[in-house]
Amino acid sequence: MWYDKNLMIKDQNISFLKWHLEAGVDALLEEKTQNIVKNSSNAEIKINQNLENYKLKKEEINHPNTKEFGNLKELKIAVQSFNGCNIKKTAKNLVFGSGKVNSQLMFIGEAPGEEEDISGEPFIGSAGKLLDKMLNSIGVNRTEIYITNIIPWRPPGNRKPSLDEIEAFKPFIFRHIELVKPK
Repeated sequence: MWYDKNLMIKDQNISFLKWHLEAGVDALLEEKTQNIVKNSSNAEIKINQNLENYKLKKEEINHPNTKEFGNLKELKIAVQSFNGCNIKKTAKNLVFGSGKVNSQLMFIGEAPGEEEDISGEPFIGSAGKLLDKMLNSIGVNRTEIYITNIIPWRPPGNRKPSLDEIEAFKPFIFRHIELVKPK
């Protein structure tokens, strides 16, 4: 079987770069190694800004008119099909929201964690257990409230969402609040 080794390496590198971009990597370290032990006070890491050309600009994000979504089911479908943020490519499940619509309380978290990503349900990990204890201490059951996250997808490595990711989902979370109508 004949193959061009250089072409194969180039294809692998392109595939590797695409994977990193989809995972949210927005900077590369220089290829030149540095001895950080020798001169630890002078050691610095240089960032290659070439990936700026590949990042989605705010004006390039095509948000739908969220006012068109008259219920949570329609909003969930819109969030599921939204491609203005690559974070969903590394997550297992959409974590949309759950609970009682028109409840007195609506809790909005930052982003799903590992357990939420696996189940597709918000606040079921350690933060959810703490929330349940807090609610129980004031006589409120989880079934009486509504819970969601600003970012409906787990960020890679459980990192905090970036400001760009939060901006990308703002129209959706604002519409989510309007549809749930917490008191």
